[in-house]
Amino acid sequence: MIHLAKIAALIGAACIVTSASSVAASAYPAEPVRLIVPYAAGGTTDLLARIVGQKLTEKYGQQFIIENRTGAGGNIAATALARARPNGYTLMMASIGQFAINPLIFSKPGYDAERDFKPVVAVAEVPNVLVTNAQSDIESLEDLLKRAKGSPDDIAFASSGNGSSNHLAGVLLSRMANVQLLHVPYKGSAPGLQALYSGDVQVMFDNLSSALPHIQSGRLRALGTTSSARPQQLPKVPTIAEAGLPTYEASAWFGIVAPGETPQDIAEQLNADINAIIQDKSVAAQLINMGMTPMGGSTEQFQDRIAADMKKWEPVVRESKLMVN
Repeated sequence: MIHLAKIAALIGAACIVTSASSVAASAYPAEPVRLIVPYAAGGTTDLLARIVGQKLTEKYGQQFIIENRTGAGGNIAATALARARPNGYTLMMASIGQFAINPLIFSKPGYDAERDFKPVVAVAEVPNVLVTNAQSDIESLEDLLKRAKGSPDDIAFASSGNGSSNHLAGVLLSRMANVQLLHVPYKGSAPGLQALYSGDVQVMFDNLSSALPHIQSGRLRALGTTSSARPQQLPKVPTIAEAGLPTYEASAWFGIVAPGETPQDIAEQLNADINAIIQDKSVAAQLINMGMTPMGGSTEQFQDRIAADMKKWEPVVRESKLMVN
């Protein structure tokens, strides 16, 4: 009887150890997480990824490692995410480009936006701002449109890549104003701004968050914002709608996405924790000071936003013949 009792005790102890090990194995994250950024360091997507990644690192005690994978308007990064193991250890700070624009532009982007990804949470919304070098003689949207109409293809605008929100902002401007602007894509906002400073391009639509410090320092001149109302950070800068193109609006969003087969419990955990991060007063204030509007919400709400933007931009892409084979 004593022998049997010892066996029972050992079995019970083994069950406890096995149960504890199972709990430990199921804890997420148990190792560092890659957070892919589809644009170069220094742009809005990169800055936002670093803010969220740092807060998640602090919360979980595991590193969220930022990995900048540039090129093809974010398609290279999105393809890498689609091929990653769907275990929560590879995520991406996506922009409107990869999920609402590129599937409309590229016939073979390398991924299926609806099948290959799981939207986790919308993080922030950011208007674009039309800027020029402060030394330029273009002082207003009116000046820009006059020059563009007088010399077709003489005005070049930079973007952070084909399919990016600032690319489409320029296309929408060209379409609504009936002018020709030459699009020059770069591998992110930072190299686009360098091209603007060097005179390789005349104007650029940039996310307000990355352009704002340059506007405040006096290096860039803001000609108009793409939001429906003037951002509180630039109260004296008119919206493009106010400056002469009524109904013009072209804002960008950024959010965390995972590979499509990522377990729903991991997606929900990240959704809840990132919602808490961006609702924190200090983080929200930081985002607002950078020109961003915190978003948040459920995974379903994020998916609905993606679908709505695909519907909005589809006719612009089709009528402007932006499709790439």
